[in-house]
Amino acid sequence: VASDPLVTVTGDVCREAANITISNRRPDSRRYVDYYCSVEILIPDNFVIPSINIIAVGNNQTSVRAGAMDADSEGFDLNFGPNSLAMSGEVLNVRMSGLTSKRFSYRSNGGNLFVENLRTSETAVFESRSADITVTTPRRTSVEFQQQSGNLACLSAAEGSAYIDNSCEEKCAFRPAVSLATGGQQGEVTVDPWLCREAAAGGKVLYNCSEYDGDFVVEENRCPIGAAYAEKSQVPQVTGCFNLDTCVLDESPKCLCRPACEMASLAPPGTCNEL
Repeated sequence: VASDPLVTVTGDVCREAANITISNRRPDSRRYVDYYCSVEILIPDNFVIPSINIIAVGNNQTSVRAGAMDADSEGFDLNFGPNSLAMSGEVLNVRMSGLTSKRFSYRSNGGNLFVENLRTSETAVFESRSADITVTTPRRTSVEFQQQSGNLACLSAAEGSAYIDNSCEEKCAFRPAVSLATGGQQGEVTVDPWLCREAAAGGKVLYNCSEYDGDFVVEENRCPIGAAYAEKSQVPQVTGCFNLDTCVLDESPKCLCRPACEMASLAPPGTCNEL
């Protein structure tokens, strides 16, 4: 930075709100040639973090990584207390774990967001055109989402834990958890977090509920190191062509054509026994 007068760093840390601005005024033809920008914020343990607002300008991707994401930070949580964390930009890649705040927001046209064990006392907002968004929380919560185009929204939850109200303005809330008590009596239970399975008894639909371990689910979904996919859920599950234990997909012509040639909509329905 010091060797190029067109790249400047300015900071205002004397006021209650500190601001750090990095400006790259190089010509477009060489703006990012040999240019790397890394900002590291060191936070002591058991420290309430003030509100942070990260604004990434330009079309290059920006990465934000914090919390217990590495071996040397295991068990280190980010505690914003009554404060907020906000991030916005064109392409934002964010990976965080163990974050507690009043409000959390992620607004980006593209990139990806992975937040493990997010806790907010008010709201969390995620907005993007194409970013992959994965968020887990150990708390019971409600979700409101809107897919503006493409009809490609996908909402998943533990079996029996989510209630979808209205197919147009879709909102998720936790249905009352009811379990079978000893002696055949019906009893109310509080499940935190939420894994409920349906059980029919006496003409009624009841729910047997047990504690749900979100951390375990995330770990179980991870692929082995070196696999072509990061998560098992990303492996195309073409019948007879995949192995979720190793995250391997058989990419032979037969397997690659199977989803198209065995579509039930074909008349007559096709098969992919041979090429």
